[in-house]
Amino acid sequence: MAQYAGLYVGSNIASGSFSNNNFSDDESGFAQTGYSYGLATLYPIHSNLGLCTDFGQATAAFNSNAYTQALNLSDLQAAYDMVASNPYKINHALTGIYGFIPFNRFALGVKLQLGFAHVTVPEKKIKQEFAGKYYTSVLGQATDFSAAFNWGLMATYELSNRLLLTAQVDNFYAPTAFRFNYFSATDEPQSLPVNTFRLCVGVGVLLQNK
Repeated sequence: MAQYAGLYVGSNIASGSFSNNNFSDDESGFAQTGYSYGLATLYPIHSNLGLCTDFGQATAAFNSNAYTQALNLSDLQAAYDMVASNPYKINHALTGIYGFIPFNRFALGVKLQLGFAHVTVPEKKIKQEFAGKYYTSVLGQATDFSAAFNWGLMATYELSNRLLLTAQVDNFYAPTAFRFNYFSATDEPQSLPVNTFRLCVGVGVLLQNK
């Protein structure tokens, strides 16, 4: 396996409670699919083991329609409409180990990584109609910095003595918590863990070949 550094891009699929669309689950994130991109490196330290890093950003769209429906179901005396200004933004820095099995130019492996994540929850503008009057409230943008965990499968193919192609499937998790709730601002942090699957392809530059 070769030492390399490369770029990757792909989809970011919300999973677990992060993708739930109801208020009965306090950790519902109303998150949908977004994109992911970043820089990855691999430094072999053994014939079947290496050190790997991952620096990048991912997004997850916010399901405004499902959020609006949940608001209306929670209060039948008023009519709500909600719009999120931006998607979730997830910045991460990860490092860990990569165990692989080489097959000539092809290699298949498993990676385990730990690191940090900075997650931004989008601002939400909520319009409410009650007794013929209209009210607008804003749940401001919220951020949190937490530990992050990532594991996945990665395949690489040495296209030439300088270029390498990659494909990876990762499960990313960050136990974030934010100071907001669904109806008003609050000083109490609310647990909202980020859980996504990243499906990415990329291209790298071989820095040193064995």
